[in-house]
Amino acid sequence: MVGFLAIEPLRRARLLAFRTIARASGGGFIALHADSDEVDDLFWSGRPPWECVERMEELWRPPDGSVEGLETRIIAAAEIDLPSSVWFFEDVKGEA
Repeated sequence: MVGFLAIEPLRRARLLAFRTIARASGGGFIALHADSDEVDDLFWSGRPPWECVERMEELWRPPDGSVEGLETRIIAAAEIDLPSSVWFFEDVKGEA
């Protein structure tokens, strides 16, 4: 996730792809997070995506706003070493 957050053109390209994939597959949201064995294992074991989001909130706190309006502090942290507790949630149902 470090490159995704720190490199703006990469972020824009990947975010467009993530949103497109989510909508095409019938997903209503995307949850972007750094590697987390606990969350990844939950997802790959077949648990519903909303359970993964609930677990992220339990582990880390509510999401860090929108990827679109990234705070300078998060971008600066991403250039060094981003904590796994930074994550984003975005509704993609209404987008075209």
